[in-house]
Amino acid sequence: FGGIEAVRDFVELADEAFFVGYSLAALSDSSFDSEFLPEELEAADRRMQQFLQGYVRGKFRNDRLQWIEKLPLNTWSRSEIGKFFALLPFTSEIWGEVDKLLGNSDSEYWTSVNPNPFEASDGMSLAIDKLIENNRPILALACLNKGIHEKIHFNVKQAERALLALLRNKELHEAANRHDVLNVIKALQQSPDADPEVVTKIEWQFLPLIDRDLNGSPKLLEHKLASSPEFFCEIVGLCYRSKNEVQEERRELTREEE
Repeated sequence: FGGIEAVRDFVELADEAFFVGYSLAALSDSSFDSEFLPEELEAADRRMQQFLQGYVRGKFRNDRLQWIEKLPLNTWSRSEIGKFFALLPFTSEIWGEVDKLLGNSDSEYWTSVNPNPFEASDGMSLAIDKLIENNRPILALACLNKGIHEKIHFNVKQAERALLALLRNKELHEAANRHDVLNVIKALQQSPDADPEVVTKIEWQFLPLIDRDLNGSPKLLEHKLASSPEFFCEIVGLCYRSKNEVQEERRELTREEE
């Protein structure tokens, strides 16, 4: 039917390259594996990446781990192995293989994966820890929100760590999913195991977001403002800083930039 070049040409034209790869996985034997793997794993082309994900998932669906075990992974780089497993379903079965093959280099996987949290049926606590460790708090919050949605055990410490990690990165903070952030904050507010001081800090930092939510309120922050005169004065001081203080801060920033 034209061979590998015909497939590549078709991928470049296809609107849904994922389904091209998925269909090829069902129609062909494993002879096509070496035509795309691992060479195309580092490709920047969006359609090729979609095609690869479809192909890899199609092969995995048909033969599960038996197909992966036949691949010459021992000849691949750690980066290629990480990117390959990132194309597969986001499940504990895959995480086990990642740990076995990459060990302490598993960041090659956790920094590449863009998961659908609802694919995982167990082991989500491990995934959340790994995502936070690898500076992926947005995805960690998506996984936590999945647990909230399914009424699975809510890990307070993980929620606090994910939100605080998000606060440390302005770009990630701005790109975060508002729904996930608000749901995790609300779950913290309702948990008797949450650290009130940490939750108060989180409420303060996310106050603009909480204020825009019709059903949201900074409950612990309001309680502390009402019960602690010292804290109330501190917040008033932050909101109404003197012009001299602001100007001095700006001069300090200018000197640092020089």
